[in-house]
Formats: sequence, structure tokens, C-alpha cells
Amino acid sequence: FPDKKLVENFYNHNLTSLRRAAGFEGEMDQDQTVKPQWETVQGWSEQSRYEIGTTEKEARELYDAIESGVLPWIKGRW
Repeated sequence: FPDKKLVENFYNHNLTSLRRAAGFEGEMDQDQTVKPQWETVQGWSEQSRYEIGTTEKEARELYDAIESGVLPWIKGRW
């Protein structure tokens, strides 16, 4: 059986924890191309999906940071 703590590190919605578990912290922090997008994305949480008051601009910035920055960067390392 896999180590329970290791499994729990991967089965959550905490993006900072997932980034750490994947071993991307150092590399992502030093990559000035993706670092600004990560700074936008890291504040997302499962609970923030339901927050009232998020503007369309904020939602678009989050989407763009994921779609054109963080996600392609991660996919390039799979």
C-alpha cells in the first residue's frame, strides 16, 4: 500500500500543496515566465469558487493565468 500521507498530499485541492508534492516549487519560483501566472493562480481554493463578488476581470485573469501559463508549464514537465 502507498504511504497514506503521500497519497493525501496528492488528493486535495490545495494548489500550493500539490505543487510541493510534484516537486515544482523551486523550478517554478525561478522561472520568471510562469512565476507571475502562478502568483495569480495560487490563491484559488475550492471555497473560492463560491465566493460572491468576484469580478469578471478577476475570473478572466485567473483563467488566462491557468490556460496560457501554469497549465502548459506543468504539461511540459509530464
